[in-house]
Amino acid sequence: MDRMKKAYFRREFTRRTAAARWIDRIFFTALAWVVCYGWFLTQLSNTLAAAILASVTALTGATAAALLRSIRFDRFVRQHTEALKRQAMLEHLMVLPPNGVMDILLSSDPALSRVHGVAVCENGFIARLPSGKRRMCALLQKHPSEKVTASEILDLHRRANAECCLELWVYSTAEYTAEAKAVANHSEVSAKLSNPDELIALAERLDLLPDEKAVQVAVDAHILERQRARESLKKNAFLPAAAQRYLLCAAGIMAASLITGYRIYYTLMAGLCLAFAAVSWQKGREKPRQKSSADMR
Repeated sequence: MDRMKKAYFRREFTRRTAAARWIDRIFFTALAWVVCYGWFLTQLSNTLAAAILASVTALTGATAAALLRSIRFDRFVRQHTEALKRQAMLEHLMVLPPNGVMDILLSSDPALSRVHGVAVCENGFIARLPSGKRRMCALLQKHPSEKVTASEILDLHRRANAECCLELWVYSTAEYTAEAKAVANHSEVSAKLSNPDELIALAERLDLLPDEKAVQVAVDAHILERQRARESLKKNAFLPAAAQRYLLCAAGIMAASLITGYRIYYTLMAGLCLAFAAVSWQKGREKPRQKSSADMR
């Protein structure tokens, strides 16, 4: 795993910066040492022996904690990678052309292979099954980050009902809301909602999914985009123009402290905003200097 990917997964795993992670480790190791030292000192009445045993215990605990974190991190990487691959596949199916959509829907039930002709409609088709029943099959191509709503299922139900369909089979590249599932369960038309994993299985059987290399490229692109967004956020946090906003924020927090009475906490937050303002102002002074130095060269 390259450095960029590892940094991405570390951040997603802990939701903290590298500095914050190291501070936590040092703090808890030191705290464990102090607790162990106090206990060993009461048992042995020997400061050197207590210090040595406390160090061994604290380091052993820190090593065990690091090993446990590593195991949990490796499991998280595998699960998160699979989730990103799944999203890449669904995004591919989200823009699948109409002929691909028809192939998937026709392969969803062996009974559809014995149907002679179908009536194409929005999102899919309507077919008369060998049993005589009419079934509407539809594929909702939505972004995986969204969800299929109750109104969308209700719209399909109304259309199926208008076409005298007794069955409604819905596939989707996104999950369904609880309300959408409730509408399907209480509709007059017999509705079946298939989850995205079932759609992926059908597409894989028809060889309509991108190959492993294309999926990995999509995953890498997603990671790179997230990393660039974070770098941009860090870069823009202390722009010279932000100094004024930080000062206004500090003034607002100090004013709020006079009203709420929590002066200590609000003063600390205001001080942090003033520190950010100072950093932003300093960066604004550095830029003209760097420009003048470059011009002199």
